[in-house]
Amino acid sequence: MPLPRNDCDATVDPRALQVARSDLALLIRRDKPEWSTGAKWSRFAYIAKDYCVLLMLGDRIGDFSDKYNTSPADRDKLFEELKVHFGHDWIMLANPAYGSFESAPHGHNFKLPDDEKRVKTRGALLPWPAKS
Repeated sequence: MPLPRNDCDATVDPRALQVARSDLALLIRRDKPEWSTGAKWSRFAYIAKDYCVLLMLGDRIGDFSDKYNTSPADRDKLFEELKVHFGHDWIMLANPAYGSFESAPHGHNFKLPDDEKRVKTRGALLPWPAKS
């Protein structure tokens, strides 16, 4: 997976920052056939080929990589590979309400009975340690 260009001039006048074209403000998967899978990296590359991406924001690992729909252990490995970006050119804003993290404990198998999904999800939760 290629990373966004890093050959940008770091001395940018903040007053000059703006969306260059309104058609680039929001890229959704139905805009182009090659974006139809929902994978986001092809959209990032579309922007990065002509523009310097200074900062990316997201609320889940899938906003920064297309390799997110995996096991919790594989997500941990992915994070280790990508962690140099977080707090530098990528920022993650927590969204505890919903996300692909919900289905990771049951292997993203939505055909499992709800009771089985619930047991697997609860089994993946770690208790918050009490302070003494």
